[in-house]
Amino acid sequence: NFGSALFLLDRYSEAIEHYKKGLVLTEKVGDISLTILLHNFISECYLEMGMYPEAYREALISDSLSAEISKSFTRSKALLALAESAYKVGEHGKMYSAFKEYIVLTDSLFGDEKQKEIAALEQVYQFEKNQKEIAFRKQENELLSQANTASANRNYALLAALLLFVGLSYTLFRKQRYKIQSQQAAIRISQLEKEKLNQDIDHKARELTSKALHIAQKNEMIESLREQLTALSKNPNEKEVKNMVNQLKLNEQQEGIWTSFTEQFTSLNPKFHREFTHNFPDLSKGEFRLAALLRMGMGSKDIASLLNISETGLKKSRYRLRKKMELQTEESLEVEIMKY
Repeated sequence: NFGSALFLLDRYSEAIEHYKKGLVLTEKVGDISLTILLHNFISECYLEMGMYPEAYREALISDSLSAEISKSFTRSKALLALAESAYKVGEHGKMYSAFKEYIVLTDSLFGDEKQKEIAALEQVYQFEKNQKEIAFRKQENELLSQANTASANRNYALLAALLLFVGLSYTLFRKQRYKIQSQQAAIRISQLEKEKLNQDIDHKARELTSKALHIAQKNEMIESLREQLTALSKNPNEKEVKNMVNQLKLNEQQEGIWTSFTEQFTSLNPKFHREFTHNFPDLSKGEFRLAALLRMGMGSKDIASLLNISETGLKKSRYRLRKKMELQTEESLEVEIMKY
């Protein structure tokens, strides 16, 4: 009955679903007449939907089943449905034979058979009524089941939300902890790098001081040798000794040591070397060495010894350096150098 109502509302797909549910039930009760009628109804739905091969298929099933109960109103309905669907699929021979048999059978069943069919329809109505009651009870049980399921799902959702919150909290805690540990590790690495840098600077400073002392010791030794050889050169017969004195005065052998000293000083004081040489590009090697030794905070006596010059010579060197730096009389050479 639901299927027929939906058919009248032109809701054919839904009508077919209800008719097919009816087929499942009729197979259980074994009512062949009702089974045939349901196939006819499904065929009519397919015809209205324009699905002619499907309509013809259902009509063939109905015709096949109704052949077992010939001379019945159900058979005539099956033949009519077969004729209509056969016409739509172009099976005109099948259509002709079905219509012809339908006309003959309808004429013969117009009386008593009509009453039997009415009784069968009443039986169908009663059966549908019983099924409707069963379906109502089933629907009621399903609603109760859905309510219980919804309640359980709500509890599951709350539990899932709680677990998600705990998981997120733990993840954030781990992330924050990892961030703190990373920052602590970065600080420790930075401290170690600073310590290593300071150690390297101290080591290079000691090396630089060592080189300066080494140069001073060499200069003292050379000066001592020069004085001794000068004393010996007073003997007019000692021409070779005089040559040695002149060679010692040249002091060329120390150039390699000074080169190493300058390179190491530059690596320890890159800013000073860059800015000082940029501002005073015409400085000689000796003048830059004097500036470097003053930058190291060495006294005049030590500087004179390192440069292998007298204190008078040192004063002249300081004067030339001040002149190139364009310093006034009241300006201190050491203070100005320390600014770089």
